Amino acid sequence: MNVEDFDKWNEEVETAKKHNEELFKGYKFWLHMATMPKQEKEQFYAAITFFANTYLTMNEVIQIDKGFTEIDSYLGDYFIREVPWAEPDTIEITGQGFINFYLYLNKAHDLPNEDLDYVKSLIKSETDKWIKSYHLFHSSCEF
Repeated sequence: MNVEDFDKWNEEVETAKKHNEELFKGYKFWLHMATMPKQEKEQFYAAITFFANTYLTMNEVIQIDKGFTEIDSYLGDYFIREVPWAEPDTIEITGQGFINFYLYLNKAHDLPNEDLDYVKSLIKSETDKWIKSYHLFHSSCEF
């Protein structure tokens, strides 16, 4: 990547982060009003912000409201290999956090029902596969 490409990418990252932060402000309030344990709220918020600010800005910059298309590659590969706190239970919690966040976008920011349904269906159908992939990857990494 040359300097011009880097500068353009960096500008796209900053634009995406500003856009995402606006959505996160509303999501934080949504979580505050939710009747769920505080720890779960914190886990959901941390999961979605890490996904947005790390994974969705690594290469091609994708804003979080369009990032649901990347959930499978994130939880099925990157999360398992690269995230230090990846465990079977954090895969499940992160998936539930994605559903919660995209439900918020559906209710507060007009995310189409089809997109929310995609997220729900993906999490439901793929979580077991992601957990199996986690076990396979980590069992092959032991010395």
